[in-house]
Amino acid sequence: MSEGQASSNSYTTSIDFGIDKSKTYAVAMSGGVDSSTTAAIIKDSGAKLFGVTLYLHEYSVPAIDDAKKICDFLGIDHYVIDAREKFGPEIIDKFYESYASGITPNPCAICNRDIKFGEMLKFCVDKNADYLATGHYASCLYKDGQCWLKDIGNSKDQTYFLSMVNRNNLKDAYFPLARVRDKNQTREIARHFGMSFFDKVSESQDICFLSGVNYKEELRKRVTMQPGNIIKKDLGVIGTHDGVGNYTIGQRRGMSLSWGGKPLYIVEINKDTNEIVVDEVREPSKIQLNITNVNYLLDVKDEFECWFKPRYRIQKIRGSVKKHGSDASITCIHHPTIIAPGQVCVMYNDDGYVIGGGEISR
Repeated sequence: MSEGQASSNSYTTSIDFGIDKSKTYAVAMSGGVDSSTTAAIIKDSGAKLFGVTLYLHEYSVPAIDDAKKICDFLGIDHYVIDAREKFGPEIIDKFYESYASGITPNPCAICNRDIKFGEMLKFCVDKNADYLATGHYASCLYKDGQCWLKDIGNSKDQTYFLSMVNRNNLKDAYFPLARVRDKNQTREIARHFGMSFFDKVSESQDICFLSGVNYKEELRKRVTMQPGNIIKKDLGVIGTHDGVGNYTIGQRRGMSLSWGGKPLYIVEINKDTNEIVVDEVREPSKIQLNITNVNYLLDVKDEFECWFKPRYRIQKIRGSVKKHGSDASITCIHHPTIIAPGQVCVMYNDDGYVIGGGEISR
């Protein structure tokens, strides 16, 4: 591959990517199509840029190699940040500790907050970058001390995973893929920049440090779990489980349990008693969830109504929010199976902008 292959194309005139040619951009490079296309777009604009890749764990090595090849292809500098000492205990270890405690963690949101827009951002600022560009599908505008992070309305929207990033860090973010309609168009743009080889690369759906490995296998190596009782709500013991770390709130598959012909779902995990509580999914009712260490991107009153997502792959739900210092409580009408402690709950206003996000504690 040669630098000449990454030449100008029609997309620079048909899409306004909002690039400031007087600024320097650091691009978070994973070796995949999203970050590579992001770098190519900036390169084509004439702005200064360099690539940065995180060394997080053993599975990072192929990504580092791929990112280096793309940077060579584009003719830009490439740096590697060894963040294993921070990522290991704060992301990987916490992931397994959470599951062992009956909590369902969200490592990607915490990594964005502490590693990508923490350790990586610090490195990029030291290298005199004005912005940290990533391949996230999101729209972001910093104005009047607030960060306007918007749901762009397609299946690749990633505001959920960015909601925990401090607004003062997110103001230095740049997301050019907010201007594309979907992943197919991203691949199309990549082809126009001479990167048609991404057409043959499938998209990874795994948590990066698992790389296709079932987390339960690794969990069993790290933690000794004890079998316990499965409790049918308002009835009593109806079965046994093989360790709370193997289950999550809302789970039905793998339970092999039903009652009166109706499937049962996990509605509560109690580590202290080593019990799993199951129930039928009845009519929606009034429920409350508490979130801790809430990160607000927009200024709001102490009590307000909004849309929120307590999990990534569900539709937004309408509810009312009440602040309690750095925590908050949310009340809504829904099934209790949506509340999984450890997951991130993201709040949106009526226009699709992220109000903030926090970890569910109850």
